[in-house]
Amino acid sequence: MFPLLMLLGQAFGADLLVPTFTPRSLSDFGPAEKLTEEVLLAVADKNIVFVPPSEIQKRAGEVADGCADIPNCTAILYRHFPDARVAVVGTVSWNEGLIEAKVRFYGPEDNSPIEVIEGNFPESQMPQFAAKVARTSEEVLGLIPERKAGALVAAREPGSPQNKPTKPIERYDDLDQPARGESGSDEGPPAVGEGEEFERRTAGLPPRLWERYKESGLSYQDWKEKALVRAGSLILEVHAGAVFGDVDRVYDTRVSLEQVAGTDDEFDQVGAYQYESWVRGSGFLVGGSVGYAPLWWMEASIFGGVQLGHKKLSIGYEAYEPGGAGDPSKSIDIYSHDPGELTSVYGVIEPRVRLLTLPNGPVKPYLLTGLSTRFYDAYDDPLLTGETVYPKRPGGVSLGVTAGGGIAFDAPKGAVGFIEVPWNWIASPRPYELVEGTILNLPRQETGASQTLAFRAGIGFRFF
Repeated sequence: MFPLLMLLGQAFGADLLVPTFTPRSLSDFGPAEKLTEEVLLAVADKNIVFVPPSEIQKRAGEVADGCADIPNCTAILYRHFPDARVAVVGTVSWNEGLIEAKVRFYGPEDNSPIEVIEGNFPESQMPQFAAKVARTSEEVLGLIPERKAGALVAAREPGSPQNKPTKPIERYDDLDQPARGESGSDEGPPAVGEGEEFERRTAGLPPRLWERYKESGLSYQDWKEKALVRAGSLILEVHAGAVFGDVDRVYDTRVSLEQVAGTDDEFDQVGAYQYESWVRGSGFLVGGSVGYAPLWWMEASIFGGVQLGHKKLSIGYEAYEPGGAGDPSKSIDIYSHDPGELTSVYGVIEPRVRLLTLPNGPVKPYLLTGLSTRFYDAYDDPLLTGETVYPKRPGGVSLGVTAGGGIAFDAPKGAVGFIEVPWNWIASPRPYELVEGTILNLPRQETGASQTLAFRAGIGFRFF
């Protein structure tokens, strides 16, 4: 019976158009093709004349595959098959070991589906769901008159009872699936242009995604939460990670002293040296951010937290006989002291922008850009104010430009997570060096890379 109905459909025209069901991801191609075959078998058992995907491919091309993702797919189908009365468009995906299927039935003059059935079931129940599709196809065909050369045999007035089912079509209720409109809100999708607020919230959605929303039968808020679209969401996150590069600070200072003539322990300062710089090291960062996504592809946020690093201090002096400053042969003493590293805490504030590459779904790769500011403290160690007084160094703000990328993860009920790798170029401050007067014994200078690289991860919550 199956081959005979296919031949009849190709030779004389068919009532039912069945393009291959659309997979939601690459891993869903197998289930989508298998469910399409089950539906074709079930339709053949009902003796419904149909056009299979192979024939649709010959006449209409790419709409035979991925019809659910192609704008105006049904209009293209009916243009190539003017005698057909119903188009069956399905989507299939795996969801936690179960097949999640949604099938829409379109008439020749309907931009919105006449009926929708959904199922969430194990692979073994494919034939039962296919039988439901076939039975619904038969009932929908009974509501639409036959066509000749693309025209309806009997003219229909808008709102005529022929346009709508006279009784509810049987749904896939035996698999505990909610009927259309039972998503928790009776509000359907508003019409395009219905209010400035609606247009403001939905502006920027890709056309395909917008069409999916319009076909969903859900309110915009319910659909956005189910589709995991970030547009219009307030997002709070907690960050933690490791930072490498210029996260440590070093300060070297030396003074040159000359003995006052006629004294044993009085010295005048005749020279000074200072060198301060960010240098290579590693540290830890923790904090939180608050952000807002005005569009699906852009999220602006501000991060605040603390970064742990190290602070190093090195001091020393060189003393000379009266009038012998700078002459090694008249040196009295050369002293140097390095007390080691101390943990240092820096305040961090970062205005950031994420540029998302996908509008919906649980995984969203993104690019990252922003500014980095680090607030660091002064060098005011007691060693600088002992018997020998050394120059101090004030605190300040380090400024940088951030770029990088990451992956955001969205889960139902508003949970979010992310992994990212931001790179930061340090614009200021540059290394500070000052040499005054006469001083000979200068230490080796440590240099930095003027950049940092971080590995961050975090979790949070988005509010719609």
